[in-house]
Amino acid sequence: MANKAPVVRLIDPTDSEEPVYLLSTGRSAFTLLEGVEGFGLPEFEYKLADSPNGVGSVMQGQRVKEREIYLPLHIQGKDQEEVMRRWGRLQRITNPGMGGCILEITPENRAPRTIPVLYKEGLQGNFGSSYRKIWYTMGLKLLALNPYWSGSTQTLVWKTQTNSKPFISGGAQVKTHKFFPVILDASAVATGKRIQINSDRPVYPIWSMTGPITDLKIQDASGRQLGFSGQIAPGDTLTIDTGTYGLSYVRGGVIQASDDSLYSRLGDNSEMFTLPPGESAIRVTGAGMTAQSRIELSYTPLYLSGYEGA
Repeated sequence: MANKAPVVRLIDPTDSEEPVYLLSTGRSAFTLLEGVEGFGLPEFEYKLADSPNGVGSVMQGQRVKEREIYLPLHIQGKDQEEVMRRWGRLQRITNPGMGGCILEITPENRAPRTIPVLYKEGLQGNFGSSYRKIWYTMGLKLLALNPYWSGSTQTLVWKTQTNSKPFISGGAQVKTHKFFPVILDASAVATGKRIQINSDRPVYPIWSMTGPITDLKIQDASGRQLGFSGQIAPGDTLTIDTGTYGLSYVRGGVIQASDDSLYSRLGDNSEMFTLPPGESAIRVTGAGMTAQSRIELSYTPLYLSGYEGA
């Protein structure tokens, strides 16, 4: 039995417009025709230099270029007015003056992937042989400035467990070490030490820490670390977005005004480090934690292709 065609949608990020479904059934208001382009790998550009051995070239760098997407569409309706109304919906949802829209693709039995796009061309209104009052065939060109597709946000949770073994080695070191480690909840990651990043590209983690925690430190296997000095009070939550270098602090359910005092509490050696695809070892330490303490890692996977497995 053949797989069903993926469901493709244009989504208004402001929710002012209903999503536009681009189906391949031939019976929908907007039918996606054969000839789609831009759902696979993006275009790469390489910086090359002559090879020192006189044979070919060597690569000095690479750049992933913006992505152009082409969607051949067939719009149909019961009369000319309905066709024009649906054509107008495409104009509104792709309006570059409103920041463009989100293109989403969901293959059968797979999670959706999305990419922000800007309108490029195709909605100029060329009503020639491709227009017959109750239908209109056109090609919509979109431009993704960031060529990566995004998957669904993934979340892992650390919390203290009084009946679990710490990450640091045993013996006297455990008794005298001024930090006691946060133990990864066994329901989230079985090993308690390693996490799996399911992505084609490095991701920017968002760390959310709920107190009580004092002198927090997050460290990867290469020694890169992100630290926050002082106490995060019981019930308060500090969030660090490594992708935007943003810090926020919530006390009593209210976001506090952001100021330089938060950034001054970042450790001198702190880095807003990314996490590579695959397995990573993460160690989280802090003092004064209780069962109320919680550390959450969330990230958005980035993919080279709109299709899983492509």
